[in-house]
Amino acid sequence: MARGVARRLGLSYLDTGAIYRAVAWRVLRDGRNPWDRRAAAAAAEEVRIELETDPDSPVVTVDGVDVSRSIRGEAVTAAVSPVSAVPEVRDRMVARQREIIAASADTGGIVVEGRDIGTVVAPDAAVKVFLTASARERARRRAEEVGKRPGPASDAEIARTQEALATRDRLDSTRPASPLVQAPDALVIDSTELDVEEVVDLVVRRCSELRVRGAGGVVREPFSPSARVRPVLANPPRWRPRLAETLKKPVRPLINHVLLRVRVYGLEHVPRTGGLIVAGGHAGWLDGPLVVIESHRPVRCLAKSELYASPKLAKLLDFAGQIPLERGTPDRSALHTCLAELAAGVAVGVFPEGTRGTGELDSVHDGIAYLAVHSGCPLVPVACIGTELALPKHAHWPRRSHPVHVVFGEPFTVAAPAQPWSRRAVAEVGEAIRVRLLDHLSVARDVALAQSPRRRRRSRSRRAA
Repeated sequence: MARGVARRLGLSYLDTGAIYRAVAWRVLRDGRNPWDRRAAAAAAEEVRIELETDPDSPVVTVDGVDVSRSIRGEAVTAAVSPVSAVPEVRDRMVARQREIIAASADTGGIVVEGRDIGTVVAPDAAVKVFLTASARERARRRAEEVGKRPGPASDAEIARTQEALATRDRLDSTRPASPLVQAPDALVIDSTELDVEEVVDLVVRRCSELRVRGAGGVVREPFSPSARVRPVLANPPRWRPRLAETLKKPVRPLINHVLLRVRVYGLEHVPRTGGLIVAGGHAGWLDGPLVVIESHRPVRCLAKSELYASPKLAKLLDFAGQIPLERGTPDRSALHTCLAELAAGVAVGVFPEGTRGTGELDSVHDGIAYLAVHSGCPLVPVACIGTELALPKHAHWPRRSHPVHVVFGEPFTVAAPAQPWSRRAVAEVGEAIRVRLLDHLSVARDVALAQSPRRRRRSRSRRAA
């Protein structure tokens, strides 16, 4: 399909999977274990890979040897996932891919094929396509491609290939570095009942709608993604979340009992592992910090980009693992970072109103619906009651006289719509999430009211009487 689109539009073509297969081939040729991270990193450092970008002749050479056919064998297919999951390999190969993409600008553009293109390699691509098919159909196609013989593949071959594909999908979608994730703005095509030309027609039609026509003198108008205010660290060093969690232990009692009066409820509802979206209303300055500090696991919250204007505050936010978000426009880089983190099993904090307000959740932005649908992760509602009084706007110090109640609710999931890329479906999912968050807000207020000092004094007075 990718080669067909490149031919139709007169563009160059790049199969990024061939690059990782070439590294895996080099690892196997040297007699090394593909699961050995050091061996894979060393091979990526030493190997010399050359790729032809002609869609009619996508030749791949490794150290001067044509491996175009060899890298499609079963041995390389089994080795490519562990090799490509090594961060050092991905860093080096992604840099190489971006060089090829940048060089293609002089010839009108390029069609790039791979599992992390729309989210990592080229997140600002003019057109993104997420191509899928049923598990059995994918296995049938791959078995016949590998067999290179006329006639259909046998049921045994298809079953064996389907098991191998499922293993590779699991490894590629759970790896911490550049996982397989669908970009929120990608055109999703289920090709189970379609042939190659039908899929090519759909993609070319999409390009035509966006006025991306390729070579031939036609104007190329890509999307206008939001400007990335500053680099986003999609995968912070492993020591950083552990250190942040260690520092939270002495900081938590200082904040909860000295600077403020904080009570926390429902921590048992927060899963300790796996991708998770923590979401709630935003009424006070303290909401974000309290969600991060009071949770018993690291949480990376979306933070407005204006906070990064101060270099000192920017360093603190970076250390805490916060994700800068440019408000007022769909910030794709922030969404891609969140999806990558969720796929890696990280908890992400979102205030879906998009700005600090009354906390009544009158409306929510589409971002949380995109994250919920495309990640498939559960959502944990959270409500911070009293933060707007404990630290009002323009106040320099918190007011300890006003108690704060942080209430975590039971996790829930949203059903993926039939057409997750349509605006209407996203709006419906967003409204469903808003209703669930409102229900939790009502429960949280009841909890805070029941625990208020005045209510407890009245209860003690009644019991004494």
